[in-house]
Amino acid sequence: MQPIPPGPTCQSCGRPMSSDQNGGGTEMDGTTRSIEYCSLCYRNGMFTEPNLTVDEAISRMQERLRAAGVPEPVIERNLWAVYRLDRWQD
Repeated sequence: MQPIPPGPTCQSCGRPMSSDQNGGGTEMDGTTRSIEYCSLCYRNGMFTEPNLTVDEAISRMQERLRAAGVPEPVIERNLWAVYRLDRWQD
C-alpha cells in the first residue's frame, strides 16, 4: 500500500492534488490550472462528468482504494469525507 501524499485534495473525487500528473484541471481558458479540482474531474472550466452523483463518486473511490490495498476500516473513514468535498455541497 502506498502512503497518501500530503496536501490538498481534489474537491470532487478526493484524490491528492500532488498525485495529479497534469498539476490540476484547467479553467475555461484551457491553460490556467485549477487549485480545487484534478485533471480527471475538471477540464476547460467544467466537470468532465457533470451528471456524476455523490454516490457514484463514493463507489469509484471505494474501488480505487481497494485496488491500492487500503484496509477496509480506512476505506470506510475516507468514504465519508467525500460528502465534505466542495462539489457535493448543496
